[in-house]
Amino acid sequence: MMVLKNIKMNNEFIECDYYPEGNEPSGFMRVRISDGEEDYHVRPNGERICYGTSHVRRELERLASKYASNLTALPSKSTVMWY
Repeated sequence: MMVLKNIKMNNEFIECDYYPEGNEPSGFMRVRISDGEEDYHVRPNGERICYGTSHVRRELERLASKYASNLTALPSKSTVMWY
């Protein structure tokens, strides 16, 4: 599970703080809307690998697509679960 908070979007990027398993410490990810690639990524505690970050990227892509025409409706928080 990943909890995404402080979700923000402009015409070029969508970004958020993410919390693995809903707990501290958090990471940060910014994705380019044009191609869905990570533009900037800081993992929790500077770890080299953080399980589940691909789910964060996909959720940001989904949100960017869904709210592209209505930025004011963009939620500030989202939870991603998988099994």
